[in-house]
Amino acid sequence: MANYMSTSSNFTPIDVSEAQNAANNGDVVIASYIASSGSGHVALVVPGEASMQGTWEGQSAKSMGGIPKVMDTGAGMRTEEQPVNYSFGKPKQDEVVFYKYTPALSNGNSQTVQETITLVNPQETITLVNPYTGVKTELPKPRQQFFSAAPDPTLGKQLQQSRVDIVKTVGHILNYFGF
Repeated sequence: MANYMSTSSNFTPIDVSEAQNAANNGDVVIASYIASSGSGHVALVVPGEASMQGTWEGQSAKSMGGIPKVMDTGAGMRTEEQPVNYSFGKPKQDEVVFYKYTPALSNGNSQTVQETITLVNPQETITLVNPYTGVKTELPKPRQQFFSAAPDPTLGKQLQQSRVDIVKTVGHILNYFGF
């Protein structure tokens, strides 16, 4: 995933200082690290308040205006929310890149371009059966919403308010597939 983002035109590197605001505005932001051995680690920046605890690249979180909070599903780090410095230790921080996802839009009239976003409805569920273990899992049923190319200014607030359900659902899906 880290290698893909570094070469994809749909992912743009942004500064750590922009990451929390971008997530709060509804953008998908992923922190990414690739070790010299080729292995890597990624964590999703989640909407909310930036952490004022700890340091990032030797600077205190307070002096930076806060450091982003992430959802991490790495080994021993399965959390819905934690400061990014918990996911990437001091020796790695100067090599972490924050990528913002930018969907490709068609060359058509921008007033007619729509984006389909799949959301979850916690009141309705679907049952998934793992074909290898036979274990059944109940997950919230996805539904689609359509948004115009010009985002609603309240979308970031709506995503922030629904953050827990979104994060829990992503966590359930990743856990189902063994991540």
